[in-house]
Amino acid sequence: MSPASSSTVRGMAILFTLSYSPWSERARWVLLHHRWNFEERRHVPFLGEFALRRAARRWSGKVSVPLLVDGDTSVQDSLEIARYVDARGEAERLLLPDCETSIGELNKLAESVVDAFRGRGIQLVAQDPEFALTFTPQVLRSMPLAAAASRFGSGLLARKYGVDMHGTRERIRDGIAAMRATLGGKQYVNDRFSYADILIATTLHLMAPVGDQYIRMDPIMQRAWRDDELAREFSDLISWRDELYARHRPASVPNVAA
Repeated sequence: MSPASSSTVRGMAILFTLSYSPWSERARWVLLHHRWNFEERRHVPFLGEFALRRAARRWSGKVSVPLLVDGDTSVQDSLEIARYVDARGEAERLLLPDCETSIGELNKLAESVVDAFRGRGIQLVAQDPEFALTFTPQVLRSMPLAAAASRFGSGLLARKYGVDMHGTRERIRDGIAAMRATLGGKQYVNDRFSYADILIATTLHLMAPVGDQYIRMDPIMQRAWRDDELAREFSDLISWRDELYARHRPASVPNVAA
């Protein structure tokens, strides 16, 4: 019996996500690559905190998504989830044994770029009430002060994660340029498809959202995130990303629960 089949016998794995999050998409992609049987549950910040802690069996310290619950085991952080699933999966390994150092360095670069995007998003929430409402649960959007509550919540998140909101656009551009240099015009960062390619592809999502068949985003959120100037500057990477998704990312995610 394969490790992945053993996991299914213990019960279906559960992945808690934010649908639009690059971190969540990395974990989702690894699970799909290894053909794991899993249910995706959409996390609602603040409102879903208790359910997330209960699933993680962790009542103190930081708990965040993506969170994978596999039987009695819970794993958070997209890279740790990738390591966990990759060691138990059926398909070709994504974390190549001789690339551990380079994956770690690329992961740090991707984290810095997404952190800059998160800072930019918090700034947009403060400036655009319509965008702020996209981070509010649908049932609460018609309530008075919903946008103000979203701005307050975004401020709490900024403090929780220590988000640096200075020079976000410059940091995004510099980070993506470094990713372009890492790829070096090749089909893959390494000799074949690996987690390194997933890191770059998912980071680009917040500059130029990938198709809805992969990640669905609120139209207002998609408009706010998209940066046409940067998308033109890095159009070669966007084309590479779209081709990578078409070759290696299944379009549908089964068992998605609200």
